[in-house]
Amino acid sequence: MSLLKKKNSNKRTPRKLTLVTEKNVPFNYREAYKSLRTNVKFISNTEHAKSFVITSALQMESKSNVSTNLAITLAEEGKKVILVDCDFRKPTIHRFLKIKSKDKGITDVLVGDCQIADAIVKDKNLKIDVLIVGTIPPNPTELLSTKKMQLLLEALKKAYDYVIIDTPPVSVVTDAAIIGGMVDGAFLVVRSDYAPVDMVKLAKKKLEDVNVKIFGVVLSRFDAKTTGRKSGYYYSYNDYYYSYDKDKE
Repeated sequence: MSLLKKKNSNKRTPRKLTLVTEKNVPFNYREAYKSLRTNVKFISNTEHAKSFVITSALQMESKSNVSTNLAITLAEEGKKVILVDCDFRKPTIHRFLKIKSKDKGITDVLVGDCQIADAIVKDKNLKIDVLIVGTIPPNPTELLSTKKMQLLLEALKKAYDYVIIDTPPVSVVTDAAIIGGMVDGAFLVVRSDYAPVDMVKLAKKKLEDVNVKIFGVVLSRFDAKTTGRKSGYYYSYNDYYYSYDKDKE
């Protein structure tokens, strides 16, 4: 479905992951993530940052696609990368990567049902490690706020070159802001012609209110051929780094 057909429509569509490793992925799609990788590497070197929350203002903005493809693209250069699904409410990473949802995950580690080494899935094809949610908890926010969660993230930062963390939309629940305070910073995913500017500003404010450093905005589903520079997103966030993808989820 083209961008023009989706414009001004917030109708939910089935989620689909488009991997940068797929044979028929458009050149611009690959290059967007390579460009994002370059910027993440620069941030890592200048800010000594290696752990990043990926969030959005609303659902269906392709944040999980960005999280997954960023992790894969970083790993392509031989870096040790782990992708962590911290969307305890509506996890998708396990489905995207065809990992059994009943496998142990981060929640099982946090409640003491297994060790972290037993929960990490090693994807040899994509060359990344993955930590899925595992058992869906009845108290997501409380579980994320624990000291054990903070210690777990610290352990991951010591063990990996990059820790990429997929979180729920920050304008909907506080989870992303909580985790953002435990890591080096965040990237805010904004879907072109979808999220109202006011909602994006609210998401930005919620992160900044708890001193989460926003390293950049990733503009998803952006078609440079049909979108002019006079976009509201362009002027609202022209101080931030942009990447784009033409995700077809």
